[in-house]
Amino acid sequence: MSIIKDFKGLHIGIRTSLLTILCQMPFFFIAIFLFKHNLIDNISIYPLTDMDFWFLISMCFCFSLTWFLMNISLTFLVIAFAEKVSKADSEPHELYVASIIYSIVYLSGAIILNYNLHYDFNHFLLYSYSFILVRIVWITFWTFILRKNL
Repeated sequence: MSIIKDFKGLHIGIRTSLLTILCQMPFFFIAIFLFKHNLIDNISIYPLTDMDFWFLISMCFCFSLTWFLMNISLTFLVIAFAEKVSKADSEPHELYVASIIYSIVYLSGAIILNYNLHYDFNHFLLYSYSFILVRIVWITFWTFILRKNL
């Protein structure tokens, strides 16, 4: 499959992308609340008129956007890996949904682990983003190995 065909096969439109990003934002907001509480303390009692609140929301949006883009790239790599391993046609939309659910469960686990170990926000970012990066490198490595062997 080509990349354009794969992207259309994911059934990801603007509304789906925005909804996915907005649904991931509370996870990052909770992480900021738990591990970077001084940013929350700066918000006034009228948050909609406070620039610190909008800064916090934009930070959560940027984290969610990068999380979403990394999941999209991971989904494309999984599709390429699946094509190298088996001749069966895999549904790109199902792989995307599985990847998003899997990463959200990991994001929740990273929050819980980080909270129980009393680590800070930087450790949380390191744990959460390294998870997807390690998966991307792992799948790329195995795709390269299988391409040489096949």
